[in-house]
Amino acid sequence: MDKASLLADAAAYIAELRGRVARLEAEARRAAAARWEPAAAPAPGAAGDEAVEVRMAGPDAAAVRATSSSPHAPARLMGALRALGLHVQHACVSRVNGVTVQDVVVDVPAALMHDDDGLRAALLETMLQDSD
Repeated sequence: MDKASLLADAAAYIAELRGRVARLEAEARRAAAARWEPAAAPAPGAAGDEAVEVRMAGPDAAAVRATSSSPHAPARLMGALRALGLHVQHACVSRVNGVTVQDVVVDVPAALMHDDDGLRAALLETMLQDSD
């Protein structure tokens, strides 16, 4: 084989790898976006305007997103986190067009870190008890 054919083969292989990387990155973006979708559901007993989403963000942390148009939504979420003994690492609260969006990263104890749904259920139950 001459140098020109070696370079042509190398260029073709690099192009193939770039295409493969682009496909994998697109697939990863779709999978990351889809992880938020199934966990979102209205809180039981709420007026249908409240949603809590939970995603494990590592071996001992979780990202929680709560949306609500009810009054004092940040206080209710923080009260539920406190009642469950979850330490807040980071929190961001925004209110746009009457809807409060809260993003919180919390430390998760071993008893709740097995799955997203266990933590979500515990949060919803605690928030429901606080609203009564």
